[in-house]
Amino acid sequence: MDSVKVTVYSIVEQTFVVDSRSGLNSFGGIGLYDTEFHVKESDSLIIEANGGFYNGISNVQDANGFPGLADPNFQPMLPNIASNSLIGSIGSSFSGNALLDDGLDIHPVTGQTGSELGHPGLYGLGFVGTSFSVRISSTSVGKIYFAINDSPLDDNSGNITIKVQKLIFTE
Repeated sequence: MDSVKVTVYSIVEQTFVVDSRSGLNSFGGIGLYDTEFHVKESDSLIIEANGGFYNGISNVQDANGFPGLADPNFQPMLPNIASNSLIGSIGSSFSGNALLDDGLDIHPVTGQTGSELGHPGLYGLGFVGTSFSVRISSTSVGKIYFAINDSPLDDNSGNITIKVQKLIFTE
């Protein structure tokens, strides 16, 4: 008789409302919105973000932010990532976290790459945007943190609602 290998998974889902003023903390890392949502090696994450906010100058339609870099005078947290976008990391504290990385540099809606827009990496390391999925590696374990890639943050108003699904695989 042939044996059959069966992989079973369970889904843990949680929704977070992230204030558009979440961002750089006193340690200089990504943070201020600590989800208390833990992930471990081999978990899979699916993240969907909805909503927009006002950044003090104009309306930001969604968590993908603007298709360009922020003004360097404003010193955004991740200067090479799309301005006013949702960014994220995984770790054990505010400092020293591993940036979320799906290995892509593609806008989740238009399909354009950062290189096509003249900014390689624009949607790369750290970018979450409106839609993100990844399988967690051993170097990225701990709690998920979210922030808005904008500065200053105190003139922002509005929220982004984020749904995080964690698929836990067992054999």
